[in-house]
Amino acid sequence: MVVATTDHTEAGLAIEYPLGGIVFARCVDQRRNYYRLSPEAGQKLKLAVVAKQLDSRANPIVVLYGPAPERRELARARSVGNWPAEIEHSAEQTGETLIVVYDAIYAGGPDTGYALECTIDSVASLEDEAASTPEIGAMLRPSLNNAARAVQDIVRWT
Repeated sequence: MVVATTDHTEAGLAIEYPLGGIVFARCVDQRRNYYRLSPEAGQKLKLAVVAKQLDSRANPIVVLYGPAPERRELARARSVGNWPAEIEHSAEQTGETLIVVYDAIYAGGPDTGYALECTIDSVASLEDEAASTPEIGAMLRPSLNNAARAVQDIVRWT
C-alpha cells in the first residue's frame, strides 16, 4: 500500500506505480494525477479505481495512455455509482505507459480520495486470469445478484 503525498499532477511528475500494491491518493482541484509503469508487449493490464466505497465524494475517471512519443489514449473508464472505474488492456508494445486519474468534474480536496490498483500479467489460462483480477475491485464491487434484484425492483415499481 502506498499513500501518494507528492505532487504528481503533470506527466513529468508521474509516480512510478508500485507493482503489486495499491495507491491511495486524492483528486486535485482542476488537475489530473499521473502514474507510470512499463508493461511489455503482450502483457495484460487490469486497472481498478474505487472511491465511493471509501466514503469519498470523488467520481473518478481513469485513462490509459500508450508509450511515447505518440502517447495516444488507449482506454478510458468512469466509475458509475458504486461500480469502480475499470480498464482491461493488452499492451501492444513495450514502453512507459501513463495512468491518469481525475474527478469527473475536476473537484479536489480531502474528501475526494480514491484507491488505484493495477495488475500486469501475461495470461496463460482462465484460472490465471481470474487470479489476476485487481483485489480491491473484487472486494469492493457490488455483486451482480444485488444489481439483478435492483432491476427487478425498478420494473416492479414502474
